[in-house]
Amino acid sequence: FWLKQRLLQMLGSPAPHRPSPASAMERISMEDTAFLQGEEHSESRDGDARQLWVVRPRESFAVRRRTVLGCFAAATLAALALWHRSPSDASPKTAAADDEAEQLWQSSWGSAWGGLFSRPEPKPAPPRGYSEFLSKPPAEAEKMSAKAIKYAESLYNQTVAEAFAALAKLSYCGNLPGIYGTVASSCSLWGVPGVSTTCEKSGFEVVPGFVKTLTVTGQDSLFGYAAKVQGVSEESPVSKGVVISIRGSINSMNSSVMDKKTTVSTDIAGCKGCSVHEGYSEEYGKLKHALDDALIEFDCFPGDCTVHVTGHGSGAAIAAIAAWELSTSNYTIGTSYVFGMPQVGCEKFAEHMNERFTGKEGPIFQVTFGKDSVTRWPFEGNFKSWGVEAHYEDLNTTKPQLCMAGTEGCGVKQYTKYQLTATDHCKSALAPDGDMCKFSYWSMQCYGGLGFEVAQNVMDGYKALPEHLRPLVNWPQPHDMRADHWHPSSKDGEQKKALSHATIAKDYFSMNTLKAFAALAKISYCGPASGVQNSVLSSCKGSSGVCSKAGFGLVPHSVSEVSAPFNGSADAFFFYTALMRRTTADFAKAPYFLPAEACVLAFRGTANKANIRMNQMSSLVDLDDSGCPGCQVQQGVYTAWKANLEEMVVDALGKSGCKPFKANTTTRKVFLVGHSMGGTMMTMASYFLQKAGFQVQLSWILEGGRPGNHAFMDYVYQKMFSETRPVALWHATHENDGIPRWPAASKEGYGYHQMQVFFNSSDASNYSFCIGNGKNDGYADGACGIFRFPRGKLNFRLPSTQHCSLPYAPNGEMCMLGYPSGSFKTDMQCYYGGSIMSRSPWR
Repeated sequence: FWLKQRLLQMLGSPAPHRPSPASAMERISMEDTAFLQGEEHSESRDGDARQLWVVRPRESFAVRRRTVLGCFAAATLAALALWHRSPSDASPKTAAADDEAEQLWQSSWGSAWGGLFSRPEPKPAPPRGYSEFLSKPPAEAEKMSAKAIKYAESLYNQTVAEAFAALAKLSYCGNLPGIYGTVASSCSLWGVPGVSTTCEKSGFEVVPGFVKTLTVTGQDSLFGYAAKVQGVSEESPVSKGVVISIRGSINSMNSSVMDKKTTVSTDIAGCKGCSVHEGYSEEYGKLKHALDDALIEFDCFPGDCTVHVTGHGSGAAIAAIAAWELSTSNYTIGTSYVFGMPQVGCEKFAEHMNERFTGKEGPIFQVTFGKDSVTRWPFEGNFKSWGVEAHYEDLNTTKPQLCMAGTEGCGVKQYTKYQLTATDHCKSALAPDGDMCKFSYWSMQCYGGLGFEVAQNVMDGYKALPEHLRPLVNWPQPHDMRADHWHPSSKDGEQKKALSHATIAKDYFSMNTLKAFAALAKISYCGPASGVQNSVLSSCKGSSGVCSKAGFGLVPHSVSEVSAPFNGSADAFFFYTALMRRTTADFAKAPYFLPAEACVLAFRGTANKANIRMNQMSSLVDLDDSGCPGCQVQQGVYTAWKANLEEMVVDALGKSGCKPFKANTTTRKVFLVGHSMGGTMMTMASYFLQKAGFQVQLSWILEGGRPGNHAFMDYVYQKMFSETRPVALWHATHENDGIPRWPAASKEGYGYHQMQVFFNSSDASNYSFCIGNGKNDGYADGACGIFRFPRGKLNFRLPSTQHCSLPYAPNGEMCMLGYPSGSFKTDMQCYYGGSIMSRSPWR
């Protein structure tokens, strides 16, 4: 009742700086319908009395403002009402505790939320003289002189830059229901705690109700929004017009493909002989129709409208292309700020952008931070930077370096290529929380529609409440909706250099890497099940967890799951592929040797009768490859691979971004991992995939059997990868497990895995190496690894602790997920997902 009364008072009371509501909204009776001609109207009921609300289209601003505010207040207070529990739900507490809680509520929330229902005092306008600077003539020199730099310094306004940083950051909400509210709330003059003071101090606001998303059906990675803005100060560089904000690359397959389309052959309108980044140009083309619709809806037409652009990363690049196209179409491009922008086009395009947007229009300032490598991407010489760069060295920098982007000593250009890092890409001295990409209160903003300051006040009040009154009001930003802290390398120079310096096989072993790939192999035992993809992505993040310790993470939406038939069984085999990325260049060095990007192929071990029948087909058959003379392979594994697995594996790798040929948008590098039969299959797969044109990386065979004869195993381990590394594959063995020595060597001449890491206990730190053909010739006195045991002492029973209870596996178990009955039955987590490394071990 109280809320209703307050909202009615708001709707009926005039605003100090707006026309009276009477001029915008009139309540009339049914007898006055003659006045409705040519005007929008709607009907409402209040008891038996029928009334009409008339809204004159060009006078409805104040109404829209107060209506949005009312909805915002109602939604917020409704959410807060959920915090008051009924006596049956609350834990027992004394009357004194109740009084204390009420006092906390009043003291913490009263002043903050009281502002929801009052207008703010007028805010100070930006410093005088700003509009005078905009009228100065543009710089004529191609390279800005000292006088021109001084001119740029007079135009650069850090307060306005902070407002644009907030608007750029909000695009990372994506197409979620809170995007409309959080944009309007973060940059308005409502006088609520959620107002972005940077917009107020900059003298402009986003008009409530005039935020429109820019999306493309079926394109998860491409997003932006347009917002109508108006100036509230004559001195503001932002007056009546539209702001366009484009989201940067997120951690997704589509973003990966877009960034890697670096061919500069795409022509651009109004710039003869110019070429731009193919990927960014294509993405702008997809958004163009939605952008045109938004401009029309906001009454923004060529020759009579100013457009401001912003964005972060690749979003900034797309925004820059949009600025050029709109300017060519006779829109005016106003003062704009873009953040962490990569290089967009060729030298001629850069010259035209300099000429137009450092004086004639704009200016468009490029804000950079630290050693952000993305601002120098692509590294090819046919790309050229442009515009005025405002470089912030660290989070404490208050006055940026202003210079011409791309010139020696300017901003990020002062660092060598090898000093750059993608970890600086999201850091910002201007953005809320010092980060362009990560929200402190993601769900409250992107779902709840709260502004930056409102969300902060909500959490301050939340922390003041007693613990038993604290519900979950915020949950973190999902991994696949975060910005991409990565950029593709032109060439894997770091990895190649590291490989050339490491000549000892032991230098190629990393326990962190073994544990990461063991986790991926274990999840393959879940398949096929509904939770596989979620488990893979939850377990292997680049930001935290077992994979991050090995220097990589998997790209969301890149996981491709496949079940393959064999011997009358529809799901005889299961494997999945995914795109993996190195987190930093440090992991290109020993002992990791990671490329910037690669795919992973994880193959499930024995899990059904069809697998057992295949394993029993142990005769050797000729490989018929002149490049591998005398090579023979196990009949069952070879038959299954050639029947359908090879084609299905190549197809799945393609869906995850890996192709067997060199291309800008894909990679040829592949890591293989498998346990038991999966390891046997991956050993043979390394041969066929390498022959097909893929580049098989240092992979992991876990307790795998032997897929071929001596000639085949010698070729794989001694010849196939000898030009790139001394270790072809690592074969991990445990205690007296018999599977790594199956089939028997005496049976038709089976060969041996030649790079063995042997674990002789449940202690992961207790391991030794068996390296080279001479030490892997079978049992002998004093032999190493699995060959220290006579054949009669080996355990061939499955499942067994020797084969499954591996010290480097998650929770010390590997294959328990794969057996459909007994103590090794499939865990429920295979169906609902979650990290395999969680505190609650998978049973």
